[in-house]
Amino acid sequence: MKSFIKKAKISLGFTLLFYFLPLFLFHHLVPPSIWENCSTYRPFEKLQEFYEKNRFDSPIRQCWNTYSNGAYFFTGIWIFLHFPFFGARIYAISLLILAYGSASFHASLSALAHRLDLLGMYLPLFTLLLFPFSKGQKKLLFLFLLFSLSLAFALLISVWVGYPVLFTLLLFQWRRKKKSPILRNVLLLFCLAFFLQRLDVAKVAPLHWLWHILTAICLYLLLKAYLSQTGPAPSPGEK
Repeated sequence: MKSFIKKAKISLGFTLLFYFLPLFLFHHLVPPSIWENCSTYRPFEKLQEFYEKNRFDSPIRQCWNTYSNGAYFFTGIWIFLHFPFFGARIYAISLLILAYGSASFHASLSALAHRLDLLGMYLPLFTLLLFPFSKGQKKLLFLFLLFSLSLAFALLISVWVGYPVLFTLLLFQWRRKKKSPILRNVLLLFCLAFFLQRLDVAKVAPLHWLWHILTAICLYLLLKAYLSQTGPAPSPGEK
């Protein structure tokens, strides 16, 4: 229990120091004009994709949708502390990339940040799909395939098609091997997150920030489900 509390405090401390504090300072010290020369990810008249109103008088154009990405950052640090082996560390880093990528997108609504956001969304899923390559002498191949496939999907595949399809494939691939209550819970939670995100896009209520929090939980549970399928984490000598 003491170890759990210690790691929770460390994760929270890192999230406050390296995510929320820089974001807060950026929000209050940087002028809104910082994004003036950045091309937006879609035409100006179609920028209101999400329910949250775009604030062009602020350096953070979507406040709730930006700050809520701290959930990915916290989850990444938590995983980094709990699973000290190469594949899990890469998974943790992919969540940190997702946190910063999604935050930069919702803050700027720029085309470049949008691609970074999509890259961050695909990285954790492809990390799990390619996990067998993260062991032994295959690490360089693992990293090459991970970034190549994630970048290809980010550039070529609609995220609201590719992301749920990959997510569902992971779940059902593992479920064939071994039934797990974790997988059922992840599927239900992901369906809820996707439903809320669609309600946000339909302008029913400001719910996209909940997508960030719920999918952060899903991504943690996905790793737990994978480890429950493949057995315990590698020993220190197998890192």
